[in-house]
Amino acid sequence: GASKQWCMWQPGGVGFVSDNLYSEYSPGMYGEYPPGPLFNADRSRYLKGTPIAYYFGHAEKTPKKVEAALSFLESMKSKPVPKVYFYDEKFYTEFTELAKANPEVPHLCIL
Repeated sequence: GASKQWCMWQPGGVGFVSDNLYSEYSPGMYGEYPPGPLFNADRSRYLKGTPIAYYFGHAEKTPKKVEAALSFLESMKSKPVPKVYFYDEKFYTEFTELAKANPEVPHLCIL
């Protein structure tokens, strides 16, 4: 009988900072797994996948990769702030922008 739920999907590691976030490259398009667009979709509730908010990296076990990600972020200081929200193959600056373009999202997730 629950009417709300909290969705969370976040990539392990820190490679997303350069591979996806600043390049605005779909997280499902960088290799064999996860496969292709809408990679985190399911057939019952999340037909377009779940929204992704790139806030932090976790589960990185290789210090050199962490150092590389931090160096990359340092080199990007003079660049515009990236769009941190991703849903249905598109990046957004604010969650409100994402929700307005995709009215189903506020009913699926609480972010």
